Amino acid sequence: MVNGFIVHRNAGHPWDRRPGWDIMEVKAPTEAALSNFIAKAAQKLWQVWIRDNVGQASAVLYKPAHATSTWSDLPQTA
Repeated sequence: MVNGFIVHRNAGHPWDRRPGWDIMEVKAPTEAALSNFIAKAAQKLWQVWIRDNVGQASAVLYKPAHATSTWSDLPQTA
């Protein structure tokens, strides 16, 4: 992928492919541009799953498919 982003609707949760989750792949020209993109995506309820830390300026973000408010994906404890 050249610089830009691709959204995969209802791709499944990144950990276990449960239905109902969207995934977004992002590639930016610089780390600063990637940080800016991630900040703007967070305003639209996306969270980072993986961010490349070897100089590729890329990331994978995810969110519930129909999210309308902030959400948490922390495991529930008994």
